[in-house]
Amino acid sequence: MGKHRKNIGKVIYLGVCFMLLFSAFNAFQNMISDMFDRVHYNGLGQISVFVLYGVFGLSNLIAPTFLKKVGPR
Repeated sequence: MGKHRKNIGKVIYLGVCFMLLFSAFNAFQNMISDMFDRVHYNGLGQISVFVLYGVFGLSNLIAPTFLKKVGPR
């Protein structure tokens, strides 16, 4: 039971870290989109964020293969 609680603690910690990371990321996304709109580059902020999310998505698909080859450290 002790190991189970330790793993639950790690999962909660990881979830809180991702929540904080993406909360900051979304605030930054809004700021960048607003900045590009003010200088009349309409849509460029959304395109840059779309590309960034696309890279995140692709890295999630590639990460398991990479970890199998390299192994956890």
